[in-house]
Amino acid sequence: MCNNHSEFINSDCGHVATGDISIFNNQKLRNIISKGPGYREPAALDIDLAHRTILDNLDSFIKSWSEKEKVALVCFDGWKDKFQELLAGVVACLKQRYDYTSKVVSAFSDHSVKAELDYFHEHFVICPVDKASKNIAVICKRYYLQTILNECMNNSLSYSYITDFNINAICKIQNDFIKDVLNIKDHVSNDNSLPHIVFFPKFHKPKLSQRFVVSYASCTIKPVAERVTLGLKAVYSQICSYSRMIFKVTGIKRNWIINNNEPILECFNDYLESDRARNIQTYDFSTLYTNLKHDEIKTALKDVVKLAFKHSKCNYISIYNSGFAWVKNPRESTFRFNVDSLIESIDFILDNAYFSMGNKIFKQIIGVPIGVNPGPFIANLTLFYYEYKYLDKLYKTDYFSAKRLNNTFRLIDDITTVNSDGVFQEHVNKIYPDSLKLNKENEVDTKAHVLDLDISIEEGHFIVKVYDKRDDFPFKIVQYSPNCSNMSRDILIGVFGSQLVRFFRICNNFNGFKRRVEIMLNSFVNLGFKKKLLSSKYRHMSQKHGFKDKFTMIDTLDYLLDD
Repeated sequence: MCNNHSEFINSDCGHVATGDISIFNNQKLRNIISKGPGYREPAALDIDLAHRTILDNLDSFIKSWSEKEKVALVCFDGWKDKFQELLAGVVACLKQRYDYTSKVVSAFSDHSVKAELDYFHEHFVICPVDKASKNIAVICKRYYLQTILNECMNNSLSYSYITDFNINAICKIQNDFIKDVLNIKDHVSNDNSLPHIVFFPKFHKPKLSQRFVVSYASCTIKPVAERVTLGLKAVYSQICSYSRMIFKVTGIKRNWIINNNEPILECFNDYLESDRARNIQTYDFSTLYTNLKHDEIKTALKDVVKLAFKHSKCNYISIYNSGFAWVKNPRESTFRFNVDSLIESIDFILDNAYFSMGNKIFKQIIGVPIGVNPGPFIANLTLFYYEYKYLDKLYKTDYFSAKRLNNTFRLIDDITTVNSDGVFQEHVNKIYPDSLKLNKENEVDTKAHVLDLDISIEEGHFIVKVYDKRDDFPFKIVQYSPNCSNMSRDILIGVFGSQLVRFFRICNNFNGFKRRVEIMLNSFVNLGFKKKLLSSKYRHMSQKHGFKDKFTMIDTLDYLLDD
């Protein structure tokens, strides 16, 4: 089937693998896909239905309000009458302003659109693009499945092909752990299934490659994974608090973990008034998710969890729907972890990293489980264990070198070190186990790409601009939702405002800020937004966040905003 679309065959694999949407012949389908998977088609506004729905639910709302405030229902009669009167006025006004009788026809109701989409679903896989999730890739189905199968079957160091267990037996072990060990007596498994493996194509690399991910969206072990995620989040918060306290006492930063670019930007601000910018180095772990032994992960996390509990001075972590709390005496009805049950649950997730590929079952036997909910925390805290242990020793033997590493930052498997003058490179092989391979990313120590930062050193100063990996893609990237999307205009235009603030916060160079604003402004205009509206939003954000205080030449942008 690839031969029918020969112009879209990728030379790296010999099959169709493209992010170019011109592969779709149907113009309506191509138009929809060009807006990204987050696009919502306009829908007819049924004002009468909305009116009836509000009135139908009004009595139940008043009843719950009455119970909450402990006020008799009869006391709300006057309010109810006035509300209905005001609502009727709003409905009448809306009917005058909008043509709510016109029908909106979905593009997917068109037979030719459905026929072409069915054709692509039959012969190809449509999936998100790595680092550009608003774009879709079209990949030959045979190549897609064969690539996943080869990854699982040929990579015997990472995956074990399971033949002595079936899905039901594995799910029974997981359900028994949930009920008996975690003591969730009311647990009812509605989905006896294993996670499944997928891949997203990497088009931003010099050669086509894949990011393999195991999807835990719906599987038996998910209740364990969700609770362990919150448990490790609590551990991480305690580790951060403890590390800050140690830093105040010793002057040595033992926690390199960051969640965004803010700590790096703060580091650069410290050098703003001087010409002491000397070097920046970036590194990447290429084997964190494939080579780190499970026994090493278990040992590291066991010590980190014990450290967190010790310095929390609490015996339990209470787990709620979306949060946690360190407590000494949890409520009987609240799910909680103590130090032993959290360690046991982490070990269980590592020992039960099963997933399916069609009717085949595999188990990840080495590395941080890919795709599991607590995966980022497992990776972060495992590496923290090695960093903390080494820095604690280095602090006692070579204080000067330990202090040189204070401007080191790590976002999961990406490390950035600023002005370490070669000290990091000297010590890095002693910090982590031999199974972890660390690759230097930037070719010269005066230029680097870190997260969304484009960093260079000029005359002793850090020059920071916005970096976007998607600039390197060989096809048009979907970044923002169009004006015609069935979303609130405030949300759509709010994205424009938030990106302005992000550019302003990152850039310490006016030309870099100006270039990004110009690119984004043109993108929004092309998506159907009026320049007058964008100009109004820009001036509001400029005044609110003090753009002029940082960039004295900001007024030169006015020509971009004029109609």
